[in-house]
Amino acid sequence: MAPATPLGERCIENWARALHSEGSGRMMPVSPETKMEIPVTEANMPRKTLITLLLLAIGVRILWALLFHPVIEEEGVYYAHMAENLVRGKLFFSFADQPLFTMLIAGLHYFGLNAEIAGRCISIGFGAVLLLPMTLIALRLYGREVAYIVAGLSAFHPFLIGISTCVLSEATFVFFLMLGIYFVLSSLAQAGRYRLALSGFLFGLAYLTRVEGIIFPFLSALFLYFIGIWPKRELLRKTLTMIAAFLLLVIPYVVFLSYHTGHFSIEGKSDKNYAIQRNLAQGIPVEESLFKISDSLEDQSIQAALKSGNIKISLRDKISFALRSGKNSIRELMIRLMTSAYLGEPLLLLYVIVGLFRSAWSRERLLQEGFLLLGVGMLIVAYGGSGSFFRIRHLVCYLAISLLWAGKGVNELFVWAKDSFQPKSARVIGLRIMAYVTMLGTLFVVSLFGTLRIQSYDVTGNLVDKEIGISIDRKSTR
Repeated sequence: MAPATPLGERCIENWARALHSEGSGRMMPVSPETKMEIPVTEANMPRKTLITLLLLAIGVRILWALLFHPVIEEEGVYYAHMAENLVRGKLFFSFADQPLFTMLIAGLHYFGLNAEIAGRCISIGFGAVLLLPMTLIALRLYGREVAYIVAGLSAFHPFLIGISTCVLSEATFVFFLMLGIYFVLSSLAQAGRYRLALSGFLFGLAYLTRVEGIIFPFLSALFLYFIGIWPKRELLRKTLTMIAAFLLLVIPYVVFLSYHTGHFSIEGKSDKNYAIQRNLAQGIPVEESLFKISDSLEDQSIQAALKSGNIKISLRDKISFALRSGKNSIRELMIRLMTSAYLGEPLLLLYVIVGLFRSAWSRERLLQEGFLLLGVGMLIVAYGGSGSFFRIRHLVCYLAISLLWAGKGVNELFVWAKDSFQPKSARVIGLRIMAYVTMLGTLFVVSLFGTLRIQSYDVTGNLVDKEIGISIDRKSTR
């Protein structure tokens, strides 16, 4: 009997087989009623390249965490604290945050790992393996050459590296989201319903990590309807399979959340955001809303008031708040998307525009690109509705999808340069290397300086504050 393959190697081999099948040159089975064919790209990705990129992605994230991120973030403290409470048997949740990231931290903490380190390990792990679904999507939509570029962008983009060293849920969320999108796209070329069921399950995991994940199963159902490759009865069965897998995962949490909030709810953050915004209009600062205590040390924060039922907020109030804040917030968000150096702007926007519009769109490409564009648009609207509580890290989903188009744009610019200069065949490889190194290197440098600027702080002072906090916590638990 052959020796057992380690679990990590088996996982990588499975991904490599998936990458191989993506580029095997197959066409999807076409029934008599099928309206169009969705081609699968022609070339595969070498397994050694994939493994090397993955190991480098993990290594550079660990190095970044050691050099630039020695202190846990403020929100990361809440995740770590909730995870510690879960391990101690205190079923405490902040209803303003989805539970999955906290539960993952608690799982590692239960086996003896420090909660902060556990959170960083989870973010680093999911941040590194993000290159796998990104590569799969690029391979399906654009071919092997673009897939190489997208894999490199996913592994080494400084903003993605920075986010995936934080004790925050974004790296975990974007992995589940992009993997779910991949299975939706790959279902177009595969018989059966298991891929759509998998996508529904992954969108459920994304929702349990961040509430924005609830957008994508329904957006995917709309996409499958418009792409029109299956008879109506088969389309209904496949769509219901995806939605059912999603609901099976999320309904227990929705029931739990609705019970504790006293009304039907799919998330708990909008109540808190509305209450803080109302206090701001009355001149009460955010810090007082979040941390106010009485002279007798009684908790008088908004979170305590919501939990006790002293504050009642209707759905109408929340919709009114989203509409009032959304118009200005979306405009400011769009400006930030086009000007933020930490994303790589304005170079990223240039590559995205070239990737989207230099080559002609077929009907199938129109629908596939439309699916991604609509997803980005829905995320922008969702974040815009959060008003002044939008955070830079929320741009990670926009960045992940944009890198698919940017990879296509870099390749299109190389093709343009090759067609323009018409080098001899012996010099094409040199031109390719020079073009890719120049374009990607410039993007990385712009993003690196922008990312370091937004992550800069007094490391020494914060380390002292951290040690003081740990000391107080140890004394209070004796």
